[in-house]
Amino acid sequence: MADVVYRSRVDAWLVAAVALAPGFLLVDAISAYPESPRETLSGLAMLALLAALGAIFGYPCTYTLASTHLLIRSGAFRQRIAYADVTSVEPSRSAWAAPALSLRRVRIVHAGRVQLVSPRKREAFIEALRERVQDARSATGQR
Repeated sequence: MADVVYRSRVDAWLVAAVALAPGFLLVDAISAYPESPRETLSGLAMLALLAALGAIFGYPCTYTLASTHLLIRSGAFRQRIAYADVTSVEPSRSAWAAPALSLRRVRIVHAGRVQLVSPRKREAFIEALRERVQDARSATGQR
């Protein structure tokens, strides 16, 4: 089977909530300028650090159905989940931390662990992942 890439769904309200902190930091840094240029520079440096961390940890956020495994990519981080290790795939609204930019998620149980993802096309992703898990189990004689 060919690799299929699903991009993360992005909730606008979540982006707005995450953007508020840097927004407040920017307003505070600019308003401090006339009285304390040093505070402004440190505030802008902190803002740049937050932006860099956001990019490193969160962009791009994709889920690739490869031939033998699910590859989760969130920024510089990668995680591989073998289809043969997956025991459950179901819709979720969990707010637990995850490489997901939406609360419209998919809960994947594998090797005694749980991973949450948020593909844009959730139903299609669930169906395709379940099919690949079933194919992997058939190939290894598992049920």
